[in-house]
Amino acid sequence: MSRLLSFFSFFRTTPSTPASKRTRHKARLALEQLENRLVPTVSWTGGAGTLNWSDAANWSGHAVPSSADDAIVNVAVGGPIKISGTNAVHSLTDVSASLTLQAGSLSLAAASSISQNLAIQGGTLTSSGSLVVGGALSQSNGVLTGGGMVRVRFRGC
Repeated sequence: MSRLLSFFSFFRTTPSTPASKRTRHKARLALEQLENRLVPTVSWTGGAGTLNWSDAANWSGHAVPSSADDAIVNVAVGGPIKISGTNAVHSLTDVSASLTLQAGSLSLAAASSISQNLAIQGGTLTSSGSLVVGGALSQSNGVLTGGGMVRVRFRGC
């Protein structure tokens, strides 16, 4: 409170002060840049020529996406991308490929979407945010869990 009062008293003049003795004080305002809080994006390139999620050469920057990354799959591939091992991403946006979780785990921390088919054949898919599957969702083994809602928009027969 005392800082607020001193700030206003800095600009206050009293009627008893003659105009010739009044001084104007200019306050200098400064802006400070905040840190960048965007989540890094890692994109599927298919550069390894395999359909293995864990193959670093298939991803931009030659690094498999981590829990701090938004993963994007927007390159057409000749079959489902196979996921095994322990994997976690901030979010997943897949607009071009089917995914098959064979073993291990895939954790999605934020809202994610898969526009093609998703097959859970083993392992655990954890979705903390909402998950939209645009193709068929099949589960022959494994676990689908998490606090997020899963919506399947499959329109095929």
